[in-house]
Amino acid sequence: MTSVLPSTGWAPPIDNTDGFAPVLSEVPAPSGDVHLCGRASHTTSADAHVTMEPRRGQSAIDLVVALPLAIATLPLVLVALLASWWSYRANPLFCQDRIGHGGKRITFMKVRSLPACAPKAADKYTINDEVKISPVGRFIRKTKLDELPQLWLVVCGTLSLVGPRAEMQSLAVTFCPDFVAARTTVRPGVTGLWQISEAAGGLIGEAPEYDLFYLQHHSFLLDVWIIYRTARQLLPGSGGAAITLADVPAWAQRRNVADAPVEQPTTLAA
Repeated sequence: MTSVLPSTGWAPPIDNTDGFAPVLSEVPAPSGDVHLCGRASHTTSADAHVTMEPRRGQSAIDLVVALPLAIATLPLVLVALLASWWSYRANPLFCQDRIGHGGKRITFMKVRSLPACAPKAADKYTINDEVKISPVGRFIRKTKLDELPQLWLVVCGTLSLVGPRAEMQSLAVTFCPDFVAARTTVRPGVTGLWQISEAAGGLIGEAPEYDLFYLQHHSFLLDVWIIYRTARQLLPGSGGAAITLADVPAWAQRRNVADAPVEQPTTLAA
């Protein structure tokens, strides 16, 4: 079913040739205030156009930064893969289908941190309550070593360094369709506002305001700030704490939308 923004009747053009998820191609900007699941974001049509336009030069920046990082962290990835194999005696490279740019299917790679018997599409609550994780797996998850292979997906152009996290189809169908559509107008990121936020312990759909804020305010400076805060969280002794939207500095936001604060939904309708 095509998602329609209630206030405007606008709907993204759909190309669902692979049968996986709606593909948004050449998305036009909606006119009027944009609503998400019945809640107004007070976004003008001009702001919405800025939010959804491609980030020029982003691929070049991602390649220049991600390639050296991918090469530098390769020894860590190899050690993590060996540790995972020793702990679980299963393929240490975990691959999963997720929703990418334009709703297309992408292969998401991680170092295996869960046993092979764990449900492949398990959410965080299922993992915490029902899955028995080995000490090695817990260490890999806690230190985010499992995320390092995604740097190679940035090099390949599948992911961006910064952006909304690529989500599983089985979870995305429980989100507001307008929220899913908005998230796929940019490439998914290895890190992002939601990923470094206080809400990251839960599900993406439980705190949509982080991704929506990023889509409206994304800029080169905001990406730099997110990468900086990500590094502070990962490096021992750096004192990096999880962030809230109030922590995002004004200088890192797009100037043409910074004057219009966005009232984001705190919950999403089923």
